Amino acid sequence: MNWQTLVDQVAKFSIQYPPNYKVAEYSNGSGGYLLGCINDPNRGELCMSGFSIKIYNNYSGGSRREWLFAQYPNIKNFLINPVFKDLNVQNVNVLAVLDTNSGGSTGSWAIIPKGTQIILLTFPVGGDISSPGFKSIKQFLSTFKFTN
Repeated sequence: MNWQTLVDQVAKFSIQYPPNYKVAEYSNGSGGYLLGCINDPNRGELCMSGFSIKIYNNYSGGSRREWLFAQYPNIKNFLINPVFKDLNVQNVNVLAVLDTNSGGSTGSWAIIPKGTQIILLTFPVGGDISSPGFKSIKQFLSTFKFTN
């Protein structure tokens, strides 16, 4: 895997991303965007949706699902048949939230807690746990590490 590494020195984590992704904008301690890019022979480089990272410092423990709904109260109106899946990422219990609406998914989220901090990864793909989109999310998450 010839992936590059994004290191957030304030939030103290790193995550890797494929060589066709670019950091569009990123601020240590608050987050940013990574875009997937392709080279079009006629138009040059085209960068489109990738994923976002946002850091929150308002987690008091407890349900990560309730934290998400409190942070984004309207999200319940858009999620259709959501799937909530706990994943172990570097010995941290990460909650993956997948929108299984095939007619217009709102995307997927990974909620990564550490103390009072939540690192929220937002992906533009939905689907269930057997979907290619979820496999891609798990691949990104497999590179996530807290740093000291």
